[in-house]
Amino acid sequence: MLKWAGIFLLVMIAAAIIGLLIEAVRIIAWALFVICLVGFFVTGGWKYLARGRDR
Repeated sequence: MLKWAGIFLLVMIAAAIIGLLIEAVRIIAWALFVICLVGFFVTGGWKYLARGRDR
């Protein structure tokens, strides 16, 4: 019984670590998206898009 409790505990710890890694990847992806969006507007990307629409 004790062996199964140990195995279950290891599985739960592994699942928690995997969950944290997935959450970290989501946060990094959102941060990159926001940085790219801010960089796009700061460098005048909307002017480039508006110029393309006029043609």
